Amino acid sequence: MEQQPRSARSANDPTNVTQAQRVVTATLGRKRPKGIWFLLGAIVLVALMVIVPVLVSGGQDPQMSSAKATDAQLSADAPLADAMTISGNVGAIPVLNLKHPLSPVDKVIKDELVKGTGRALVKGQGMLLNLATFSGQDGKNTTVGGRGVRLYSGLLDEKVGQTLLNNLEGVKEGSRLVLRAPVTNNGATTEEITVVDVLPTVATGTSASADASAPKVTVGTDQVTVALSGVAEPTQSQIYSLLVGKGEQVRADSTVIARYSLINWKDSKVISSSWNPADAPGVIDMSNTLKGVAEHLVDVPVGSRVLLTLPSEQARGDGAVAMVIDVLAIDHSGGASATATATANSDNNVQPQRPTLCQPQQNRQQTQITGPAAK
Repeated sequence: MEQQPRSARSANDPTNVTQAQRVVTATLGRKRPKGIWFLLGAIVLVALMVIVPVLVSGGQDPQMSSAKATDAQLSADAPLADAMTISGNVGAIPVLNLKHPLSPVDKVIKDELVKGTGRALVKGQGMLLNLATFSGQDGKNTTVGGRGVRLYSGLLDEKVGQTLLNNLEGVKEGSRLVLRAPVTNNGATTEEITVVDVLPTVATGTSASADASAPKVTVGTDQVTVALSGVAEPTQSQIYSLLVGKGEQVRADSTVIARYSLINWKDSKVISSSWNPADAPGVIDMSNTLKGVAEHLVDVPVGSRVLLTLPSEQARGDGAVAMVIDVLAIDHSGGASATATATANSDNNVQPQRPTLCQPQQNRQQTQITGPAAK
């Protein structure tokens, strides 16, 4: 039989089906397309399924947007566990996860998240705090300074504000408090969350191995004595570890918050001290302190207690000294260590007076070591 020639393709005949068309068809679960218009229609349908939900949700995951929009406010006096979670060790920057925006109430709510075992705070006496503030609307850290936490060293008195004064008296060192209080800015009242860590005001490290060559140190509640009678004055500086801490190490440019007692070697009289709990902890500026202190205190960790024996040229220049130092904290506030947010309201800043152990210079205040001008 004679084979008939194939007729030319009509404009209405379907086009050849490509592999890409087969993939789109299989994805949509339809039969093989009959022409180019079916392919274009499938592509448009897929595009609409992807683009429309994104446009409706403003470019965000629709489920996330919906959850945020339906997150109802919670009264600020609700149980702490219902409102937020707070993690991190006492003394470290706290991490707060706010479960619901807080609706402010006209009172201060106090929760003791961690109960310390140290000295109980007494009105009018020294204390050392780490403070961090958070928004009650979105849980963001709003602490002044940008580090997430601020150090406060001062007295528990009216200068810190009524909120802290009312809530800190009797609290033991080592505790963590959470305070919720209303704050008003530009006429709007919102809830502010303040995490208060009550830090130790004496060294808390573990006992170091005794050194038989070291003068005997006796630490009392409000003073330190060093048995220097009959002991030859040092000819070179020396450091002895009494307690070894586990905290951050002192650097050559650190501002150290410390309890210290500087003792004259000849008569064992105290030259300068910040040891009395009635006083605020002192300050040691490592860039402007006694030469022997600047040399030996580097790398000593927070929580340590050390004894320094310094010859005259390593001390004030007027005789050998012994010095006992409790390293309590390192202030990272750029030289404004005495200024910190002292209440739940971040606008209330306090500038307490604290003894400062400085390189001897003329015209120093009475709270600082005096002596000949430094060379």
